[in-house]
Amino acid sequence: MLLRADSAESSPGGEAPRDLLVRAEDPASGGKLDRVVLGELFAWLARYHSHLEVDPAWFSVNLSSGALLDDSFPDFIEQALREVRINPRQLGFEIREVQCRRHPAEVARFLTLCDRIGCHVIIDDFTFHSEVLELLRQRAVRMLKIDVSLTVKSLQDKIAQAQIAAISHASRMLGMHSVAKRIESPLVRQWLTAIGVDYAQGFLLEGPLPITELASLRLTEPVARR
Repeated sequence: MLLRADSAESSPGGEAPRDLLVRAEDPASGGKLDRVVLGELFAWLARYHSHLEVDPAWFSVNLSSGALLDDSFPDFIEQALREVRINPRQLGFEIREVQCRRHPAEVARFLTLCDRIGCHVIIDDFTFHSEVLELLRQRAVRMLKIDVSLTVKSLQDKIAQAQIAAISHASRMLGMHSVAKRIESPLVRQWLTAIGVDYAQGFLLEGPLPITELASLRLTEPVARR
């Protein structure tokens, strides 16, 4: 799930409002933005529960540093899941690699929560940094999203190619999935497919959609947007 704005202040590429995201990263924010996004998602999941029983799908939400560092945020997640009575396996959280490096104790706490309640975790902007590798032992981690800086250089830089290939191979060895982001050319997509990257995101493939439009789609493929 990705926060978007329909106002004229939004960037042409549909980027989320910068000021709002900056505030969400503030440790004092208490995860307010994440709570709003999750509230919208839970309401939608509850409304279309029967639809999802026929066409299963899962959703991931980017976790802000404000939410990660807020002691009450785990309780908010558990209470919300109980109230809407949705399958926790439908819900995932994306944690950036840099967050894992800066806040290892808080990330470990959140992974333990997700493992206990049945949600999954995606490590976003993954580069194979040595400080994060130990997290791959955690059962809650199910997917690795490759850092954009690697994919945009994937056809020109041998080191970037080696890192992407290593991430793809490691994810398979560990029973996870790998995702490449910002795929803007068919050639890059073909190369990533050839080396075994499981999924791809980018405007070449599909642009963002309002959550209100998802009910009209057949939800047979994993949805990983925020």
